[in-house]
Amino acid sequence: VAGLRCLQKQGTWSDLKDINRPTLIGLLGPGGKREYAIVSSLDGTSVTMEIDGRTIQANTSLVTPFWPGDYLVLWKPAPVYRRTIKPGMEGPDVAWLRDRIAKIRGQAAATKNAEKFDSYLANQVISFQQSRDLEGDGTVDDLTLIHLNSLAGDPVTPVLKTGP
Repeated sequence: VAGLRCLQKQGTWSDLKDINRPTLIGLLGPGGKREYAIVSSLDGTSVTMEIDGRTIQANTSLVTPFWPGDYLVLWKPAPVYRRTIKPGMEGPDVAWLRDRIAKIRGQAAATKNAEKFDSYLANQVISFQQSRDLEGDGTVDDLTLIHLNSLAGDPVTPVLKTGP
């Protein structure tokens, strides 16, 4: 729907802050009943959530006992992103990745073999992943792509508010 993808994972408040997107989390209510909240703001140890049309602000330490860490993020990938991108692959999505990594590093993208995922690009991807505390395997999966998109600063991408 609308070109959106869904990322469902387990994590921490720090992970949600790093992803920097409004996020759906599942909270355990009385009697183990599951309640869902949309995290709209994370600022230090303060979280703002939307639950059943109400806005609730709380310290993350008060919410953590009720949140087992599961979360879901809807996000929009780059138009050329159709698959997990791995070393050895070729195509326009690899050229897009090469360009994005170069921009993040403040460099010009290489034009020679731009569509080939070579060892040089793999090393740049691994370095990027490690800088974001992601699994540094060189494979550009959904989580790596979300981090790449966050650094792009696209003005239409919804991000977490930094304050109440």
